[in-house]
Amino acid sequence: MEFNLIAVPSELPGGLASNRSGHFGHCELFTLVSTRGGRAGEVSLLANPPHGAGGCLAPIGLLRERQVDAIVVGGVGKRPLQAMGEAGIAVLFAPMNEYPTVGAAVEGVLQAKLPRMALQQACTGHDCH
Repeated sequence: MEFNLIAVPSELPGGLASNRSGHFGHCELFTLVSTRGGRAGEVSLLANPPHGAGGCLAPIGLLRERQVDAIVVGGVGKRPLQAMGEAGIAVLFAPMNEYPTVGAAVEGVLQAKLPRMALQQACTGHDCH
């Protein structure tokens, strides 16, 4: 399946060369990568709101507003996983050790190597990747 806009939780400064963040809800920012014809296109950054009211659910609305249709994670909790599914955002799993950078994760998506995350794979705590 081809996606139009992929989000990857990222460490500063963001961008394709940046390391991925292991924490969806606590990441500094999301690197957004548009795709067309099986290739990466425009790259932009989206700041993650503070982890306060709404917790890990707060960024989902922002991602949906930007029309993100896929996100690459190394782990995510059940509530955000369900909420992203309801928002029409495909949640793709990429092990942090195999896809350490944003660019590597995006290539994994473009090559259709990353599986969708199932509810039983969701994290039950903060150290589950």
